[in-house]
Amino acid sequence: MAVRDDGAADSGPGSQTSLTELRRLAATDGLTVADEVVQRRPNPDLATYVGSGKVDELAALAESAHADLVIADGELSPGQVRNLEERVGVRVVDRTALILDIFAEHARTSESRVQVELAQIPYQFAPSARRGPHDVPRRRRPEGRRRRHGCPGSR
Repeated sequence: MAVRDDGAADSGPGSQTSLTELRRLAATDGLTVADEVVQRRPNPDLATYVGSGKVDELAALAESAHADLVIADGELSPGQVRNLEERVGVRVVDRTALILDIFAEHARTSESRVQVELAQIPYQFAPSARRGPHDVPRRRRPEGRRRRHGCPGSR
């Protein structure tokens, strides 16, 4: 299954070209795309990449086609991957993960294998464990300590 959020600024022949390219990438990785779902909206849904109606449609199509994978034609956040997997019931990957998998299959030298493995590290963890720098919690001061105002070293 292939899914694409086709934003208003991105609609037209370019979007079909992108899906055709995604089909070819899937074929290179030994996968067959059973169906495509396209969502037309100004911005991707923050929780699921596509709207809830399209998620339901995607789940029904994946079930009827006995699909075991959904490929998103874009970059998904860890939360979007987790939410889509929960609602659709199959594994979800984005374009980048698919490309990295293709590179891994075609890497011949030890240096190229190491480079691909390093690039795949964020995708090897569960989606909830894949976090970007914006997800790092802020350090807290120990209880009872106050922030001092003024110059450094002042009391």
